[in-house]
Amino acid sequence: MGTFTDGLKAARAAITIQQEALSYTQDNPDTPVSLRVGLHSGEATLEDGEYYGEAVSLLDGICAAADAGQISATDAIRARCPASLFRFADIGIRTLKGSGLQHQIFLLEWIPKPKAPGPLEYRQIGGKPQTAGT
Repeated sequence: MGTFTDGLKAARAAITIQQEALSYTQDNPDTPVSLRVGLHSGEATLEDGEYYGEAVSLLDGICAAADAGQISATDAIRARCPASLFRFADIGIRTLKGSGLQHQIFLLEWIPKPKAPGPLEYRQIGGKPQTAGT
């Protein structure tokens, strides 16, 4: 579980997590990674390095509302993310696993990271150019 100061940062992190999981799976087909990510906003209490509270308890059910490779979110997150930067698909009201509570759930849409063409080449950045024989 990660915590963020705002929904925008949480949405960006969730997209990055799914992009990296997909990239890893494409590069390592024998050991694929498949994740569900859930986003919600609410009050939580930090005790002994762990977060507690209703918002935390709901996260398992919010994650379960999505399939592997998807990002599910409540309206509390969707409302904090500018429509010009993010697209959400409404998947309806869902009864959240483990709580019995109902919430409107949205899928945060994301696209895979573009792959660099060809093999990557290491080059030093920011250093003084080296000349032959020095």
